[in-house]
Amino acid sequence: MWLDGFSDTQATIYTFPACVTSADLAGDGDFRLIVADIGTGQVPSKLKIYKGTSLNSEVNLDDMPTAVAPMYVDSERMPVITVASSDYVYVYKNLRPFFRAVLPPLPVNATERDAWGQYTSVEELCEILQNLQMEHGISSLSLKSQHLLSLGSHERLSFINANKTMTLQRKNLITCMSTLKKARQEEMALTCLVLGTENKELIVLHPETFTPIDEVLKCSNSLHP
Repeated sequence: MWLDGFSDTQATIYTFPACVTSADLAGDGDFRLIVADIGTGQVPSKLKIYKGTSLNSEVNLDDMPTAVAPMYVDSERMPVITVASSDYVYVYKNLRPFFRAVLPPLPVNATERDAWGQYTSVEELCEILQNLQMEHGISSLSLKSQHLLSLGSHERLSFINANKTMTLQRKNLITCMSTLKKARQEEMALTCLVLGTENKELIVLHPETFTPIDEVLKCSNSLHP
């Protein structure tokens, strides 16, 4: 039934598999469907909870979600819901905002930083950035550089002039998310979040502080659902 709803345009559900899961949110043995809806141009992103085929509740999200996962963070029988969005993890307890964690920003390439500080022409700057993109991938560039390269040649000068003082920043974007039991395999045991990022990192977060438990694991390929 939910597979039909997932593909039925009349169901007004706009999402993808990584943003759909289920959990016993009330501790009554009845699993609710959890959907992080990406929304449309006119409808904002929302966290939706379904009981049976009926929409039970919904909460507006600050940004478009990339993944959703229920997890147990204490001895209570009811899990919290975590939603990954950009470089943030939003935690909802009893369907109310409870906590927000953000991944530390990534270092900016020294060549890219020097290019923005010393360029003599738009063409020279874009050529350096394009070479860096070809060598290391688009995700290795700052958001400012990515935006610049996405523009047509006739738009680039005005963008540079309007954003001269904008700080170069690289966000560690979350592309996928799952959970891992911390010590025991029981259904309601303490759970850790496992994040995969566009920077080819695998990060395990502590269930109480939502900070990395150990060293970040580096993978050979980008992590996607």
